[in-house]
This record gives sequence, C-alpha cells and structure tokens, in this order.
Amino acid sequence: EVTAVAAAITPSGGALTVAVGLSSGMVYIISGDLAGKGKLHHTGKLNARPDDGDLCCVTGLQLLVCGPGEHVDAMGSFGLSRGHTTPGEDGAAPPLSLYVVTESQTLAFNVATGLRTILDQQGSRNPRCCLLRDGLLVVARDEGLYDYTLDTRAGCTVFEGKKQQLAMLRRFHVLVTSQGGRG
Repeated sequence: EVTAVAAAITPSGGALTVAVGLSSGMVYIISGDLAGKGKLHHTGKLNARPDDGDLCCVTGLQLLVCGPGEHVDAMGSFGLSRGHTTPGEDGAAPPLSLYVVTESQTLAFNVATGLRTILDQQGSRNPRCCLLRDGLLVVARDEGLYDYTLDTRAGCTVFEGKKQQLAMLRRFHVLVTSQGGRG
C-alpha cells in the first residue's frame, strides 16, 4: 500500500524524480527526463525498515535537490520540490537526497549510492507531519517539532499535543492539532 509520495525536479536538466513509500517500509525511486521523451523508469529501491520491530510504515518523504550552499523551496508533501541548482563543473546532476520518516525512525538516503543514515530512532506515526524548510527536514511529533540535517538532529521546539498535519505558509509553519478529550 502506498503511504507517502514525494517528487523533485532539477530545473537545469528537467529531470523528474519521484519517491514512493510503502507500508512495508520500502521506498521505490522512479526517474526520467521531462525535456526528452518524457518517460519515467524505475531506478532504485531503498529499504527503510528498522533492524528489528514491526513499525516500518513510511509516513513521510521529502526529496532534497541541492549542492553546497544552494537553497531548496519545498512545495508540500505531495507537491514538487524545485531545487535552484545547476550542474557541477563536470556536468553531473546536483546531489539528490531523500529524507524518509517511518513509524519508528527518521532517515536520510543518498539516492545515487543508497547510503542510509539513521538520524533518529524516533519517527512519526502520523502521515503529512513532515516538510522541508531551507534544506532542513521538520518532523511533527506529539512532544514537539524536530529539525534534521542530512547528518543529524539539529534542534527541537517543544509543542505538546497530537499533531494531524504540518505545512508551510510563506515563512510560517502551519500545524493542525487535535484537542484531547473530544474523541
């Protein structure tokens, strides 16, 4: 069952990458060239399952297209992330990373190599509770909002309560919560 989707376009080359997260903890990568024939093809499979336990459902995906010092604009969990990037000196595409949030972990993957970095042994059981902000992953959990870089957890803002959805409006976080005790 598909539980999360993210897409990113590299403006300089028109390449589209789509990540599809499943309830089994697997993430499929599909990519293609929109400027050419417009065909997409399966390019990889990433395993986001924890080493032990059964809480492996992918609840959030965010693709990050950028190189050193470059900025990324995120356009929602099911929208497109447009990286303002240009190819490197050798003409290679800019690096592509994927943040994956499961029920039990927060991870980062290098899409080209499949290298997995565990950022936190906590994830989020709620879908639509993560977003990209200036290249940082923001994850909403019941105890607060957590920021992550591609290497580690970067900070936390304590804000207790059950989170339903997290979004951006200009430079502001929009957080939908539910009141306790109302069923």
